[in-house]
Amino acid sequence: MFVFSATPAGRAAFDKHDFYNETLNLLKDEDEEVRLATNIVLQRLVISPIGAEGLVEAGAIPKLIERIPEEPDHILEVLLHTLHVCCLIKPDIALESNGLEKVIPVLEKSSSSTRTRAAIVIKDLTVDAKGRNRVLDLNAIPILLNLCSDEDEMMQAKALAALMMIANATPGRFMAIDQKAIEKILPLINSANPEIRLNAIKVNVSFFH
Repeated sequence: MFVFSATPAGRAAFDKHDFYNETLNLLKDEDEEVRLATNIVLQRLVISPIGAEGLVEAGAIPKLIERIPEEPDHILEVLLHTLHVCCLIKPDIALESNGLEKVIPVLEKSSSSTRTRAAIVIKDLTVDAKGRNRVLDLNAIPILLNLCSDEDEMMQAKALAALMMIANATPGRFMAIDQKAIEKILPLINSANPEIRLNAIKVNVSFFH
């Protein structure tokens, strides 16, 4: 399966023979190397829209979410990338599977790349009101605001993107303002990084809607 998933033809064959469930079952294997290889296969599969949809239909989202607290950073980073693509297809399944409850604690992990992946998933899950309200209940705004001053610029950009989505709704906007978001984010408008600069502008604009 590892070899099959590396090429478009292999991924098509994977879909044709419906190996999704067999692969997903390996997410719980006792051997860490097996779980890493499994997550790499899943990450390759979601390169293809057919593969991503096949995984979602096979129930990948709750199975991936279940593994979040269990995996070390080097596996978790790969897992979160796959989850991100799946959430773009069916974010409601992730919300129903307590996706935000499992992903938000990842924001406090030591690995910057893993935290960045978590922020991307949070943005995915706050597209609609249900996700935005849940983020407020889980008090994620202070954590995201702290990450806006992270040393890693990619982390800053993705934390801002998540805040931008949350602040689109009035409750999120007011909570962010209460947490002194304007004074924390306003200086980032002068960042040399164009993604940080753009996202900072968008967040600040949302505060005055």
